[in-house]
Amino acid sequence: VVTGAAGGIGSEIARQLLQAGARVALLDRDAHALQQLQTQLGYPETQLMGLQVDVTRADSLSAAMQVLQSRWGNCHVLVNNAATLYADAVMEIALDQWNQLLSVNLTGYLLMAQALGRQMIANGGGSMVHVASIAGSIPQPWSGAYSVSKAGVKMLSQQLALELRSEE
Repeated sequence: VVTGAAGGIGSEIARQLLQAGARVALLDRDAHALQQLQTQLGYPETQLMGLQVDVTRADSLSAAMQVLQSRWGNCHVLVNNAATLYADAVMEIALDQWNQLLSVNLTGYLLMAQALGRQMIANGGGSMVHVASIAGSIPQPWSGAYSVSKAGVKMLSQQLALELRSEE
């Protein structure tokens, strides 16, 4: 499963996974871009599936996970890549933009990890990759909220690693 799959990084991750022989579920909120990517990649439905999903909404994720489970069974790899960016300083960003950015860039990662992490534990394991950014370690003048969200992704990843390791 690759979130934010229709974007540049997400589409390249999907391409590399497909070339390595994986079945790939492309998740993105942009249905048109998903369709274009599926056509461009050219793999059969037995290996490639596109699902329109809003990673900030639990109901949207739940519906997508049901489709994924019914078609392909268990997920073994999650690449949390969905992200958005507002090029504003922290002191200038509007609250609705701040909330939307954190919802996509951080809460979406949590919801995906919860949805698929439990399944991975029940089925003996799996892998989660969370795409962050150097901006999560070194603040950037043009990306205040983005930097904060990517720092959160780093800590979320460490916390999940700690907690999921104790599930073994």
